[in-house]
Amino acid sequence: VLLLLHVPPPEGFFRRLHTTVQWTALEALVTEALDIATKTSWKQGETIECVNPELQVAFTVGRSVWNGISLPLIGLRGLTDGPLRVRGVITLDTPAVYRFDNLWLDNRVEISHGTVQLLGCAVRQVLVSTAEREVPVLDARSCLFKKVEAPRGLVRLEYATVLDTLLAECLQASDSILVPKLRKDRVDTDVPAAGCIRFSR
Repeated sequence: VLLLLHVPPPEGFFRRLHTTVQWTALEALVTEALDIATKTSWKQGETIECVNPELQVAFTVGRSVWNGISLPLIGLRGLTDGPLRVRGVITLDTPAVYRFDNLWLDNRVEISHGTVQLLGCAVRQVLVSTAEREVPVLDARSCLFKKVEAPRGLVRLEYATVLDTLLAECLQASDSILVPKLRKDRVDTDVPAAGCIRFSR
């Protein structure tokens, strides 16, 4: 017996009906989480998670070691079926490990210090100013970007798509679609200084 089933394709990042939250509603909570992560004595790998049902988001707070340095860990995860849409410009100046999961970041994300890790996110523009070539300043898996800019750092992409701009001092990419020309910085047309690209186009 052969049974043929027809199911609708998944809606993906940009659902017709989605939950939206303004960054201004989350910013004070992130600032408070950074304060807690900085002042609390944490054991290695110890974290806590707080759920905010009203905003449909979960916060992870703790400490993490990045590039041999102990930094605050701040995680933000959308609790919706599809990515939670976050509107507004996100500016993060405190040195930390920032983790975003299941989010649609609909504007610019600027990180002055530390690193950002993304999983299952759609991002219009991310700018990381951290200078580091040995460990990723941006580490993304299963993400969609319009613009990625880390002109002084290492970018690592896996199962990612970049549509418009990709600036990186060093680039590691696997199973990804990279539409723009690869560039090291905004000044000239030099390609990234080092890295590896596999099974990508």
